[in-house]
Amino acid sequence: MRHWGLRLGPNEMQWYPRGNPHVSFAEFTLGGFVGNDFYDVSLADGFNLPVFIAPHSLLGCNSTSCPADINSLCLAELSVKGPDASTVSLLALG
Repeated sequence: MRHWGLRLGPNEMQWYPRGNPHVSFAEFTLGGFVGNDFYDVSLADGFNLPVFIAPHSLLGCNSTSCPADINSLCLAELSVKGPDASTVSLLALG
């Protein structure tokens, strides 16, 4: 199951179960290989907001993240601009 984040404003976001172009996503596989659960953060479709996943009460499980807002470091040719001309997301390479 994948969840894509969409930035609605400077301090507001919403998660969607379907993809949108150019966005960060969190992916969860429940009951996967040998019944194990897996999770990860991916920028494969692009980037639009920092993401952090932390398991609760599970020994030996680590958090994963892309904690930095890398929009400010974006190359002009990969930048997606918002109505105010600020970079709101990055295009994926490839």
